[in-house]
Amino acid sequence: MNNNHELLEVGQRLGFSYDEIESLQLLAGPCRAMEICRWRENEFVPTPEQQRTIEERWSILRAEKPRVFNGLLANVCRFEVVDGILRFELSMTDYKTYMGLIGLLPGTVNLSSSPCLSSVLPLSFGAIIITTDNKIIAGIRGNKAVGQFGRLHALPSGYFSPHEHIILKERIGEEGGTPSLLVSIASELLQELNLQYYSGLEILGLIQDGINSKQPLIALRILVPYTAEEVIEKSRSLRDEVTTVFAVNNTIEAVKSLGAAWTSHDIGRLIFHFAY
Repeated sequence: MNNNHELLEVGQRLGFSYDEIESLQLLAGPCRAMEICRWRENEFVPTPEQQRTIEERWSILRAEKPRVFNGLLANVCRFEVVDGILRFELSMTDYKTYMGLIGLLPGTVNLSSSPCLSSVLPLSFGAIIITTDNKIIAGIRGNKAVGQFGRLHALPSGYFSPHEHIILKERIGEEGGTPSLLVSIASELLQELNLQYYSGLEILGLIQDGINSKQPLIALRILVPYTAEEVIEKSRSLRDEVTTVFAVNNTIEAVKSLGAAWTSHDIGRLIFHFAY
């Protein structure tokens, strides 16, 4: 994590390996707010070879996951932190292009100095949910089975979909609207945990996973006015993408004791959560 000794120490205390921690790039630390400051024209045009790769990999993915669909995503061109506000310049991209080129994307990026107009880096977010009885909410997606609990995820998380996550300009049912990062967060809370309300939100930072997803993620801490048992009960009707939801004590020792594999982005936000 960019030679940040404090974050490295926290990660090692959580039981993560040096390689797992160093695969994450710290782009920005805690911020008091976030906003989209500019939408740019999409200037990325795949080469003919890249387009063939996109089509081939999309065909394979559709065969493996028939329910997958090509949705619009927000590509991170540039970001900056001004007076504690995390500000993004974004353009439109789509899931098909991203998945087709994911193996060719860079492991590290420098998005604060100049716009990235020749790659696909869709923006996502991931939260650490803290309940009123001081538990962290986690889950297992699909039928993956790695370690004791399988491939673990802190919940919720998701891509920012600019054509879905909007604040309507006028009345419901009319066209138009403004893409909103907060609407994206509220949407994933509802879709993954069936929660319609949260009582607090903190922006822990911005990280880049250099190995797996290879895209920037806003790490958040979200406080909810429910106990862990209430959150699990509310989520019982949602057992599609997230097949299991459970709670773990909000301590380094409890997270370490799971002894299971978290995704790279989850490792990053857990480190941020316990460091900040």
